[in-house]
Amino acid sequence: MKNEHIIARWLACTTLVFGSLYGQSAMAQSVYIPPSPWSDEYKGNITFVKNQGQRFDTDGAVRNEIKFYSRFSPIRLDLGEKSKMSYTIPVVDGDTGTVDTLYRLDMAFMGRHRAPLSMVPAPGLLNYYRRGSSVTSVPQYHRAVYQSVWDSIDIHFTHGSSGPRMALVIRPGGDPDQIKLGFTGQDSLNIDWEGALKVHLEDKYVKLEEAIAYQVDGNGNIVPLGWTGTYYNEGGTAHVKISTSGHDPALPLVLLVGYPPLPMGGGGGPAETANLTWSTTVGSEISSFSAFGDAIWAGDNLPDNDLVVTGMTGDDLFPATIGVSVTKVNWDVFISRFRYAPENQNEDAKLIWTTFLIGGPSEPVGGSTAGNDTPTSLKYVAQHNAIYVGGYSSSTEWPVRPFSNPNDGSYYQSSRFGQYDGFIAKLDQDGFLLRSTLYGGAGLDLIASITADAFGRVFFFGNTTTTTGADVSSGSTAGSLPLATGGPSSYQQTQNAGGQDMFVARFNADFEVTWGSFVGGTGNDLVFDSDYRPGNIPNLATVGIVGQTTGSLPYLAIPGSFQLNNAASGFLWLFSSEGKEGWGTHIHGTADLQ
Repeated sequence: MKNEHIIARWLACTTLVFGSLYGQSAMAQSVYIPPSPWSDEYKGNITFVKNQGQRFDTDGAVRNEIKFYSRFSPIRLDLGEKSKMSYTIPVVDGDTGTVDTLYRLDMAFMGRHRAPLSMVPAPGLLNYYRRGSSVTSVPQYHRAVYQSVWDSIDIHFTHGSSGPRMALVIRPGGDPDQIKLGFTGQDSLNIDWEGALKVHLEDKYVKLEEAIAYQVDGNGNIVPLGWTGTYYNEGGTAHVKISTSGHDPALPLVLLVGYPPLPMGGGGGPAETANLTWSTTVGSEISSFSAFGDAIWAGDNLPDNDLVVTGMTGDDLFPATIGVSVTKVNWDVFISRFRYAPENQNEDAKLIWTTFLIGGPSEPVGGSTAGNDTPTSLKYVAQHNAIYVGGYSSSTEWPVRPFSNPNDGSYYQSSRFGQYDGFIAKLDQDGFLLRSTLYGGAGLDLIASITADAFGRVFFFGNTTTTTGADVSSGSTAGSLPLATGGPSSYQQTQNAGGQDMFVARFNADFEVTWGSFVGGTGNDLVFDSDYRPGNIPNLATVGIVGQTTGSLPYLAIPGSFQLNNAASGFLWLFSSEGKEGWGTHIHGTADLQ
C-alpha cells in the first residue's frame, strides 16, 4: 500500500453532505444546551447522522452499535453506545491491486454507560441506496449528546464554521474532577509545545486543542475561566483528566474543545445550505472493485421534475431494480430515477428505479470482463419522451438494441472498432432500453455532450482520434468515423484535420444519422459541453459548443463580429440546428470552457 502523508486534526474537517428530517427536540430531552462563546454555532455544513442501518464496516457488516456519525470528514466521528466514540482516518492510494487502510482510534468516557441522544434537528432529507439495501428518511442533527456520563455532566458533539466541537457541560453540582477520557488504538500519546493533546497513529495524529473553559451566569452571560489538563497512562490505556479552578459550582461550567471561527467568516453556513431540500447517497462507501467507489457524471429533469442521473460503478452490490441486479464487470454504467415530491418528505428523493445498460441475462453487464464503460452525458428529449445517454466503452461486447441489424436505415454498430468507441443509448421513463449502439472508428472515440433542438433532433458531440470518415449511406463504416452530409449547406469535414478532432452526430427519432462530421483544426481540439438556443425559424436556431483547442479552428468569418484565433485557449462555436456553420471565437487567456 502506498501511504499518503496525512496530518489529521480532529477539528479541521471539510464540507459534509447536509440534510435531515425533524426529529427529537431539545425541549423533549430536557438537556441543558449552553450558549456558545462564538457567534457561529451550527454555521458549518457538518451534521451528525442517525444510524438506521446504513453504516457499514470495511467487511460490509452493519454496525448497529454506532448511533450517530459525521460524514465526509478527513477524520470521521462515530458516536457509539456505552460512552465510546471512534475517530477513523481512511488512507486510499487509488491502486486497486493494494489494500487500503482505515485507521481507528477509540475514545471512551471513563464513567457511566450512556448512548447519545439526538438534539437540534437540521432541515432536509437523507436517503441511502447502497450495498443491496435501502434506508430512507434518515434524520441528522446539529448536535448529539451523551447525557449524564458522570453525575450532572453531559458531553456534547456539535459544530461551528471551523469544524466539529466537543463540549463537556458540567451542570450545577457536578464535579469536573470526575472527567476522564481514555484512548485505545494509538501508537503513542503526548502533549505538544502548545499544551495540546496529540494521539498518534503512524504518520497521522488526532489533536485535541483550543480548549476554553467558561461559565454561564443567571443572565446568560459567558464568564471565561482558566483550565488545566493532565495526561497519564493507567493499565495500558491513555487517559486525559481535565480540571479547572476558580469556578462557581452553582453555575453551569463548560469545557469547549474546538477551533474558534475562521477568519473573515469562512467555513460556510446556513446561507449556503438553506435551499438544500434533500440529499441521497447511491452506492457503497467501500466498493468491492475500486477505492474510487461510485460516480455520478450527468443528470436531467423529467416533465414531472423527477431527477434522472447516470454514472459508473464497480460495486457488485449496487442496487438495481430493472434488468440484471448485480454488476461484476469492472466499471459499468447505471441510470437512476429519483422522485420529486416536495410536499411529502417520506416520498421526496426516493429511488424509483436503477438500471444498468443490459438487455438480458445472457449478455455481459456492459460488456466483457476486459472493458470499462463510462457515461459522460444524459439528456431527456421531450419530443421523443425518451432519455438519451452517451459515453464510451472499451468492452468487447455492448448491449446493442435491437439484437440484430434492422436494415431500415437506422444507425447500427454492434462491434467496437477502436480501443474504445462512443456509445449512444435511448431509454424510456421507466428505465427500459429502447435503442443502443456503439459509435466510432479505428481511433479513440467518445460522446462528450448531448443536446436537442425544438424539432426533436438530438445532437451528440464527441472527441476522436480516428483519421478517416465514411458516409453512413454507403453501408458499413468499419474503421472510419460515421458521417452524413445533412444537406447541401451543412458543415461537412470528411477527414480529421490533425491531432484529436471533435465530431458531431445528429440523430432523429428513428435513430437515423441525419448529419455527421468531423469538427476541428490542425491542433488538438476537445468539446466539453453543448447547448441549444431556439430561434423563430429553424435557420435562426443555434447549437453551441465549448471546449479547448491548441490551434486554430475554421470559424465562419462574420464582418464586425468579435473573433480571435491562432492561440491555445478555450473556444465557443455556433452552428445552426440545420447543420450550417456559424460564428465562433477563441477566448484567449482561458485554457478551456466547460
